[in-house]
Amino acid sequence: MESKKPAGLERFQARPRQDQIEYDLRKEIIDLGGVPDPMDRHAVYQGVGIGAYPGRHAGKLGCAEAKKLHDEYQSRILVSGEPDSCPLFQDIWRRLWHGKLCLFPCLEVGQVRGDTMNSISTTLNELFRSQLGDLVEPELGFKGWGKVTTIWLYARHRNLYGDVLAACPGAEEFLRAAYSVGNLTPVPIGCNSPRGLGSTRDYWDLALWCAFHWYQDRSTRRDRYLALLLGCPEDSKEVRQYHRWLSAFGSWEAFVETCFMQPFLAADGSPKPLWEGHIRAFEAFAANDIPGKGSAHILPAGEQISAYFTNAAAAIRARSALIVDALDEAENRRAAPLRSTNTVCSELPTCRRSERTKCIAIPICSKKNHLRRNRSRWTMIRITTGPGAPASTNRGSCTPSAPASPSLPAWRSILR
Repeated sequence: MESKKPAGLERFQARPRQDQIEYDLRKEIIDLGGVPDPMDRHAVYQGVGIGAYPGRHAGKLGCAEAKKLHDEYQSRILVSGEPDSCPLFQDIWRRLWHGKLCLFPCLEVGQVRGDTMNSISTTLNELFRSQLGDLVEPELGFKGWGKVTTIWLYARHRNLYGDVLAACPGAEEFLRAAYSVGNLTPVPIGCNSPRGLGSTRDYWDLALWCAFHWYQDRSTRRDRYLALLLGCPEDSKEVRQYHRWLSAFGSWEAFVETCFMQPFLAADGSPKPLWEGHIRAFEAFAANDIPGKGSAHILPAGEQISAYFTNAAAAIRARSALIVDALDEAENRRAAPLRSTNTVCSELPTCRRSERTKCIAIPICSKKNHLRRNRSRWTMIRITTGPGAPASTNRGSCTPSAPASPSLPAWRSILR
């Protein structure tokens, strides 16, 4: 039986690297230790979540089954919420984005708002509809196949549910990866649900396509790409919030690096389709310039479903590895001691106030203005000590007596 105590960031990082990459963040929400099969775990987890709010799905086929699953597993619920809002998700991104401007548009009442990048239910529903819809829908008299219907299928025809998934290559692999850190990302406040209902239908390659073209477009109509992404009008508060968030990164390259999106890109740096022709189909739809729900050709069909599961799972695992390595690097930086002396550091230009200052040399990343290890560029923090030191902080009042070496940036001063 798995532990009921949610894992904190320290215990998460104490796991072997591969365990971190594959770690299922649903473990932070509910104890599913008695459900080892990934296909069963998905149905149980979805059912418990749906059953917690039966009023939202009243009258739908599968609502009663979901409520039964919720009642059965209610005692195993650890915290309310989703993996993209759990405490471990919060800890990970606060550590990775500490002090970065891109974090602030994602904060709501002190909590980091998150989103699941590659939807699980959207494509699973298409799989079940394509395989079983013609047999089930006429008999039961309902239209469409949603996640509540999938719970009904699992509860009433579990073998059929398992057979359909087992016959689809990549489905089990995707379900194992779908709730790992590589499929979760911070998003601006209020921009989680709209993406699932908008033109991109919760497909991350299409969301990246919109962001990529937003960065490339310098016209006054660039926000039309965000309207497509979210399915909202260009002047909506959601679009303004997303605009603010993307602007905080400064460029497409910075966005990709800071959000660890490299595995979802092609060799030329543009978004890579999750199945052949997916982005081309969306481009044709986007050319109509009509934000709203995506048309049917944006959804996968036939072998495209298997391709989506396989390609998304591979990209998610690769992104998980990047995040795990970045966490280790952040921990090493945090633990690294500062080099300090009681006189001016010999690696930096001397200062006219050196007789009453303490100098600390701190490595600074040459591309981002934050602490990094093993860099050849340095900055200077000068802390005034001794009699006569001013009580308030005054930046920039110390100047070097000689020009800085080209390999060293101009150093900054902090006087107390």
